Amino acid sequence: IFPRHAESEAAICWFDAPGQYGYHVANAWERPNTNVVELVMVSTLNFNFRRSNSGLRLHFWAFDLDTRATIEDRVLSDVPVDFPIVDSRIVGKQTRFIWCSRLNPKIPEVLAIDGIVRHDITTGETLELTLPGGRRGGEVQFVPRRYVGKLRGTEGDGYLMMFAFVPDTGTSELVVFDASTMDPAPIAVLRIPTRVPYGFHALWVEAEKCDIEHRGQSRL
Repeated sequence: IFPRHAESEAAICWFDAPGQYGYHVANAWERPNTNVVELVMVSTLNFNFRRSNSGLRLHFWAFDLDTRATIEDRVLSDVPVDFPIVDSRIVGKQTRFIWCSRLNPKIPEVLAIDGIVRHDITTGETLELTLPGGRRGGEVQFVPRRYVGKLRGTEGDGYLMMFAFVPDTGTSELVVFDASTMDPAPIAVLRIPTRVPYGFHALWVEAEKCDIEHRGQSRL
């Protein structure tokens, strides 16, 4: 670990932990009123990108920057997952909900994602939903719910969006779920007229931000 504005490698803080493959990071933050950094990411002792990795798990660490000790090191859920994400408004801040793409090691495909997992850091609860109709997915995105007066929902109050592939028809869709209930029945299914590769990253950008960036680029 090293400070964001570090000017040399001398600022790096080293910690001991069991050797493993660190993969995608969900979030990291400073524990309130301490000098402890907490980290949530997907990791595994063995990794092979060419097949579904049943060993990938959501992992939690806590590092004490004063003592240079790893004070917490535990698996949060025993469900195989990848592509962990949080509400983008609280990246770098203490997180409650983490959503992941669920891997199914029984499906003989690379990154066979067949569902979505939500883990609650506060309660320890893990909820799962299965994509309907044998669909395969990629990275999910959380979108805050909109209320009157441009108000947005709190962390966890919103929608989950994922590009999905329908093996029976060879078509692609955008499926939308309720993030607060994790109901497996989609709120909406948008059929896409062309094939969209599934099983990798995604990004949600609100229209207002796109408009601002577009206006800025038009002045160049």
